[in-house]
Amino acid sequence: GEMKAVLGAEWREDSIDTRSDSVAQRATLDGFFFDRPTRGSVNLGELYGELYVPIVSDKPFVENFDLELAGRFVNHEFYGENETYSLKSSYSPVDWLTFRGTYGTSFRAPNLRELFLEGQSAFETATDPCEVPATATAFDPVTGDPFYDPAEDNRDAQIIQNCQSEGLDPFDLGLRGGSTSFQAVNAGNTGLDPEESTAWSAGFVFEQPFTDAFDLTLGVNVFEVNIENTVYTPTLQSILGLCYTADNFPNSVFCTRRKRDANTGFLTEVDVTPFNISERTSSGLDINANFATDFTAFGQQVNFDLDVEATKSDEISLLITIPGEEDDFQDNVGEIGFPEWRGVVRANVDVADLSFFWQTRYIGEQEDPTPPAPEFGGVESVYSVDDYFVSDFSIGYEADTFAIRGGIQNVFDEDPPQVDSATTGLVNDRNVPLGVGYDLLGRRIFVSVSKAF
Repeated sequence: GEMKAVLGAEWREDSIDTRSDSVAQRATLDGFFFDRPTRGSVNLGELYGELYVPIVSDKPFVENFDLELAGRFVNHEFYGENETYSLKSSYSPVDWLTFRGTYGTSFRAPNLRELFLEGQSAFETATDPCEVPATATAFDPVTGDPFYDPAEDNRDAQIIQNCQSEGLDPFDLGLRGGSTSFQAVNAGNTGLDPEESTAWSAGFVFEQPFTDAFDLTLGVNVFEVNIENTVYTPTLQSILGLCYTADNFPNSVFCTRRKRDANTGFLTEVDVTPFNISERTSSGLDINANFATDFTAFGQQVNFDLDVEATKSDEISLLITIPGEEDDFQDNVGEIGFPEWRGVVRANVDVADLSFFWQTRYIGEQEDPTPPAPEFGGVESVYSVDDYFVSDFSIGYEADTFAIRGGIQNVFDEDPPQVDSATTGLVNDRNVPLGVGYDLLGRRIFVSVSKAF
């Protein structure tokens, strides 16, 4: 075969310049959050190259064997010189079976917002570990006055001790009314280090060779991605958790990120500015299958195509390493926001000028491994979600230069699951887990029309 190569060079400058009025800067907006002007720029130069090498083809037990090499050199204004590379190879002993593998490195400098954000705030729902939990708040049946019920307090002894050591009373604070919404302050950090990663994958693709009646393709791939010096923007709740469970409280770096009112003891602010942690790792299995066939029905040619995709996550982990502190390792697979399984099935049928499409998405079950309160007021709390299916359907007609398609999204009007706001996963204002892919809008009808001229 023919060897191919590509070489290139690039220089660019990225800049950010956001404006906000005096109202936003003084935090007099609705909700009393602030938004300050942000300015900054970064320039960098890059050299890159790719090489395709067809090693062997059309030989016994070697239908095809090739190799792809790529490299990139980056000179960054803030982070100096860095190199990345990747290797890809595929081997087909026969034309219906291919084995493939990849290995590569990457480099990501912090983006402009992570570096230069002057300052923004927002109010996040969270639980103050030092306030009396709602489950441990009881009421006198005669006077209606609240009192602390230790039998219903599921806080760890370490948390209680740390709260007391800073002069707080964790058996009274918030008993007569606390807060579940706190100001989270985020700003840029020019002290961030760049992220560096390695990734590999290996798998095969099988294309059935036994009959012309249908096409069947099956691909299976295992993968792992490891990112070091990850730029991590913590949640307000995670900062509080890492602070009050720290063995070196109050000297933990996370404890320097919260402020309390000196008179009331209530939290007033938590700093969620991004910082570098040790590493993130993601590994799992991708499965892709496709079935396609043509046949005649009622005198019409019918084309049927079925596509199935599934991903199984084996590890979605986070390792936080702070000098002088105990490593904090979290593997989130199966927890709220990180389902072990995801999948989608798509079916398409073409008959003459008509096409019919059906899609069903699947998101696996999830649960909070450390639910803060099993129940409240005799009502069971919700810290898990069941398997979730949502389906779409559409019909299209196309003739010459005219096309029309109409359908229904979320055919069965499937509601997104909801969990208690105190869960360790991120949720929106409707208590729906974020970043998972749940449909938030319900059943809806759409029509699109196009005309080519």
